[in-house]
Amino acid sequence: MSIFLKVLHLTFSVTFFLPFKFVNIITKAQKAFESKYSWKEFFIMANRIMLNQTSYHGAGAIQEIANEAKAHGFKKAFVCSDPDLVKFKVTAKVTDILTANGLDYELYSDIKANPTIQNVQHGVEAFKKAAADYIIAIGGGSSMDTAKAVLEKLIRECDNPMQNFRKNLYEGAFNDFCSINRPLFEAVDMICGNAEDADGVTTELTDHLINAAKEELAGVKFKGHKNQKQMDYNFLLSIYLVPSAVKYPGEYSEQFADHLLADWNQAFGTNLGKATYEGIAGGFRRKLCYVTTAVCEGLGKGTDCYELNVLKRYRDEYLEHAKGGHELVEEYYDIAPTIVKRMEKEADKEQIYRALYEDYLMPCIRKIEAQEYEDCRDLYESMVETLKVKYLM
Repeated sequence: MSIFLKVLHLTFSVTFFLPFKFVNIITKAQKAFESKYSWKEFFIMANRIMLNQTSYHGAGAIQEIANEAKAHGFKKAFVCSDPDLVKFKVTAKVTDILTANGLDYELYSDIKANPTIQNVQHGVEAFKKAAADYIIAIGGGSSMDTAKAVLEKLIRECDNPMQNFRKNLYEGAFNDFCSINRPLFEAVDMICGNAEDADGVTTELTDHLINAAKEELAGVKFKGHKNQKQMDYNFLLSIYLVPSAVKYPGEYSEQFADHLLADWNQAFGTNLGKATYEGIAGGFRRKLCYVTTAVCEGLGKGTDCYELNVLKRYRDEYLEHAKGGHELVEEYYDIAPTIVKRMEKEADKEQIYRALYEDYLMPCIRKIEAQEYEDCRDLYESMVETLKVKYLM
């Protein structure tokens, strides 16, 4: 016989087995089957499986564990649970009930994903040695495995995440990312929701991601290639992973994003901030002067300075309406966010901003003030091409 208690408000199910009676039932059923069917027929016919006789569902269902154990006269439980559930005190929600009701148990946690025959045999021997008369199996550690697997896959397979960071491509690329990686955020919510230490869960997950990134970076020989890979990882986090975590309608996903950013910035000496999809996509729609804004902010001029306002008016009142000007502006807004992100990572970014200001922005403003609009356009195009070669080629 078997008794099954499924707890909907927890990420695990608790299952009772009375092993020897269960085996006896199977043996009797097998003899009856053999008397009626051949083994050849067995492999081509549909199988009927008799599942649990008693099920409990809903909040508080695990409280029935003690009642069921006592009703069946069980003396000692063999509690099977994986290490993660033990670590985050999910298993304790069951064992505390046993202790409170004076029920003896032995905990077995040497459980591995995709167990081998040897793993199973080890578990059987442990059960026999415990002299238990029933088993409580606590499942759900696969949620942690799922989260770690998704995070590691993101790092191992990260390849030019900037290629779709374009006005007409980003929305589709972001939605695809959210859909593909939804199991990650579902797992984070499930694990944190049932763990006593949600911070401990997020720390383990972020450490797993960071360690995977460090391993990949350690395998890159040349400094330039290593810097490029680091920028790819930074971009992956700031433009896709963090915004998708913030957007996911879960209780713990944004907390995970905050924890990830803090740990990542500390591990790699970066200064990534928490961006939202709406904020990023809105930047495309509002046609922000990305490079000019970055330069003016970097030089302490603010976002409402004279230079920025002059160049915005030039864009909106002249360039957008000039022949070929609209296409030039559209190309700029496709590539400018990536250029700015890469400039931000440069150690000498202040000198870069100063050079852009003196070599391009101020000369452009002088051309605009003199109403030499086409000359300003030539200078503007030269700046864009220079930045493309340096940061995108």
